[in-house]
Amino acid sequence: MKNTIVLKKVSLQIGTKDILKDITFSVKPNIPLSIIGTGSSGKSSLLKSILGLLYIKSGEILIDGVSIADTNMDKSLATYSHQRLQINSLVVTIKFVYVLPSSNP
Repeated sequence: MKNTIVLKKVSLQIGTKDILKDITFSVKPNIPLSIIGTGSSGKSSLLKSILGLLYIKSGEILIDGVSIADTNMDKSLATYSHQRLQINSLVVTIKFVYVLPSSNP
């Protein structure tokens, strides 16, 4: 599907610590998605993996049906924004945009 991100059994390890294990979900256009978890639970690491800023241990990440492992990702096209707001409890909003390189010259 166009403009869809799919994660299939994604696992991520940093050093010897397992950060994510067998994560599977899809993100479809115009459907809001919230990723919620405690501090250091892997939310930011998950998004950095989708952007190709962290390499996954296993599984597959597809953007528009194309595995990010099969693309020549230009990380200068990736945007990662982390915003923090304190109102009685911690609320973290993470926004990201990634544009796949065009196959047209």
